[in-house]
Amino acid sequence: MLVIGFAGVIEVGKSEMAKGLHLSYPNTFRRSFAAHLKDCVKFMFRLTDWHVNTSEGKRTIIPALNITVRRALQLVGTDFARNMIHKDFWVMHERSEIGKFHKDSIIIYDDVRFPNECNLIHDKKGIVIYLSRDFESTATEEEKNHDSENILSEESITEYLHLPNNIKTANEIVHETIIKFTGERDGKRVQR
Repeated sequence: MLVIGFAGVIEVGKSEMAKGLHLSYPNTFRRSFAAHLKDCVKFMFRLTDWHVNTSEGKRTIIPALNITVRRALQLVGTDFARNMIHKDFWVMHERSEIGKFHKDSIIIYDDVRFPNECNLIHDKKGIVIYLSRDFESTATEEEKNHDSENILSEESITEYLHLPNNIKTANEIVHETIIKFTGERDGKRVQR
């Protein structure tokens, strides 16, 4: 099993890069540590997949609270579930789920934000790639400064990639990085 995690600031392109890898390799599964969180927030505030899975949707204001959907995700996911219930609240579920995949599977997490999420990936001999690029974020300062956006340390990261804004070129760079670490090309082991 190959486990890959993408980390980086809000709107850097983690999901877009995960999508690109998903389309490049057979037997690939996109996962999200926040999948169940997103389901909870959708239910709590009567939102749709669009609200919790797109940058535009996450910028939507929830009228009753006068906060963005992104801020609601941060408050429910980190401030409540992680900080008040258990720091491994979301990781515990993923730890049990990841064991259900075939040994030849490639698992891609598109939302790595905390050291315990990196630890799960490293425990599975996976890699965590921190993405950066030059762009103007639409996130508020409060959202950018939240713990979920600023807690990863250098030792949690396997590789840092500064990507161009061209998605095709960025996907190629990510793909080559995966090959560098795993020897996998188009789902087949590359002879070195």
